[in-house]
Amino acid sequence: TVFDARLGRLLRVHEAHGLSGATWLILALLAAALLFPRDIAIAAMAAVAVGDAAAAIVGRAVTRHRGEGKSLAGSVACFAASAFAAWGIAHFAWPEALIAGILAVIAERPRRPLDDNLRIALAVGCGILLWRMGFS
Repeated sequence: TVFDARLGRLLRVHEAHGLSGATWLILALLAAALLFPRDIAIAAMAAVAVGDAAAAIVGRAVTRHRGEGKSLAGSVACFAASAFAAWGIAHFAWPEALIAGILAVIAERPRRPLDDNLRIALAVGCGILLWRMGFS
């Protein structure tokens, strides 16, 4: 009640009756840290923190009316930010970094059933892990 009274305006409509985006973010970062090797976890975390944020910022800046869904510009921003973060922060080679960006976009696009923070972390982490198992 106190949270809703003081901070409820900060929540999105779908967060009012469920977990907040911040809670999903913490769960996604924790899952990445526990499930994946260090460099893959870093890339997955960066895709969530940087890629998803870039998609939201660019998507909202480009979209004229709220509620229109995910924009192509937001997806491009998610791809670029996730790929550059995988390359620059996790030190992935460019082919893996580009794959991380593609996986982040694919996971970010749907609206449900899971929150996109968790979907992105799991998609990037599992996808790169499978890539390495098959091609390393």
